[in-house]
Amino acid sequence: DFLRRCIHVLVAMAGIPVKPSWASSSGLKRKAEALDEVALRKAQALREAQKAKEKAVALKRAAEQKAGQLRDLRAASRGSHGSHGGSHGHGLSHGESHGSLRHSTSQASLTSGEHRSSRSGELVCRKCRQKYDPRYKSEFKDGYCLKCRKRAKEKAIAMQKEKEKSAEKKANAAREVRGRMAAAAPKRPVQEQRPAFHRNQSALICRTCQQSSNLRRIPDLKDGTFLCPPCRLREMDPFNAMRENEKGLLKLMLLQPPTVPEDTCGEATIRIKLNMPNLAKWRKAGEEIDVRMLNLDSCDTQQSWPHSLTMWANGTQAFQVEAPKEGHKRRDAPQRISACLKSDMVNHLKISMRDGFTLQRFGIAIVRVKPQSVLEMRKAVRLVSAEDGRKLVREVLWNSKLLSLSEEVEANGSDRCRLTCPLTHQRIHTPVRGDKCAHLQCFDLKAYLEINRGIAAFNKRWTCPVCAIAAKPQDMFVDMYMLNVLKKTEDDDDEICFDAEGEWTVTAKVPPPPTPDTDMEAAEEHEDTTPEVLVVPGLDDE
Repeated sequence: DFLRRCIHVLVAMAGIPVKPSWASSSGLKRKAEALDEVALRKAQALREAQKAKEKAVALKRAAEQKAGQLRDLRAASRGSHGSHGGSHGHGLSHGESHGSLRHSTSQASLTSGEHRSSRSGELVCRKCRQKYDPRYKSEFKDGYCLKCRKRAKEKAIAMQKEKEKSAEKKANAAREVRGRMAAAAPKRPVQEQRPAFHRNQSALICRTCQQSSNLRRIPDLKDGTFLCPPCRLREMDPFNAMRENEKGLLKLMLLQPPTVPEDTCGEATIRIKLNMPNLAKWRKAGEEIDVRMLNLDSCDTQQSWPHSLTMWANGTQAFQVEAPKEGHKRRDAPQRISACLKSDMVNHLKISMRDGFTLQRFGIAIVRVKPQSVLEMRKAVRLVSAEDGRKLVREVLWNSKLLSLSEEVEANGSDRCRLTCPLTHQRIHTPVRGDKCAHLQCFDLKAYLEINRGIAAFNKRWTCPVCAIAAKPQDMFVDMYMLNVLKKTEDDDDEICFDAEGEWTVTAKVPPPPTPDTDMEAAEEHEDTTPEVLVVPGLDDE
């Protein structure tokens, strides 16, 4: 068993993947604990050996220093004896003996590791045994030359790196063992982690995507429902539809901390980096890049710029939103920046904005859109069957009756519907109306789309021509019941009336066009022969 454990430790240190031969998670856990214990013991033994080695080196250095001091004292004493013998006139043999003694002492000092010669004063390295001139004494330290010290330092660094690599290998091996153990262990049910909210933030659920949004500012919920910023951006411009999922929303920034500093109020500058390698491919497919901005204090889908804004793309001004003139209301609309972007580099965007209230009530986004034609938008409007359309007629009549009883007012004309479009005053071809509309009157789909495309005021688009409620293509439906009524009626039928069961009858016809003679006679009869009087408001009869 001990040999098996040693083999497993060596294999783990070498980083060789080994398929576990045990089946149960408990056996794997015991093996991992045994490996961890052996690795800890070995690491502790290595640390103790390193400490002992450092202690031995320190003792050796201290001993060498003491030995050097003793040799210096002995050399000094022998030199004093030699000078004394020469002054007393000793013979040649005595001088030779002294010379040989000094030579032997110098050799002994070299062999024992002394770094200075007693005769010529040369410096000798303890490691490489090379002699140096005394002028290079500053390069010596503890008896070692500069080259030897550099080699020793490099060697210590290499040893430290090897130790780090071995420790990393051991840690990786232990991590692999723990991963195998976790994979073999039975999985526990993961508890749902609740997001950590800021104390000033609020979590709201979007009615479209059913996702929660954390906002520092609570928006105004007019109809009691919340629409998150991504869904508001997606429904902002039906003529330029965003791509599905996350492919359409390239960048979304809420101008709140940490995007902007906490104390940001009326002026800010943000920088964005965008890498779009497929931009050329998108352009060939007819797609564009737009910049949209919305107000976070509400849940509408209108475009809203701050007081003034300027955007640069790759050092070139892409567009500028000037401050509204005094007494005039500015027409805000999304801006297109496809021509200023490049696909072979990282695009650097700079946005400088200013507002009179606070910039933290805005959110800016860079979106990828595909322009839609009127035909494509007509196909996107959903159909309601004839049976469902008849049920809707009965519901509208019942609700209008209840409303008239509650308000004690008789609702005249709520059960009637004209067969001409209120926009073009011509016969309806494709009858549509909004989901939230409480009337039976329909309007023509093609005329509605073409008129909205021509409206210059972006935020004034998509309102029902009958009740002025927001009615975008995704909020409308084609009434097949009314379409059947249009097919069954004649061309000169102008108005129909519904009963409580949803049955209809023709109540009015289009008057025939007058003949030219009748017009001339009517004009002569109603011709006013009295002189014209100019009435200026604000003046008295005086």
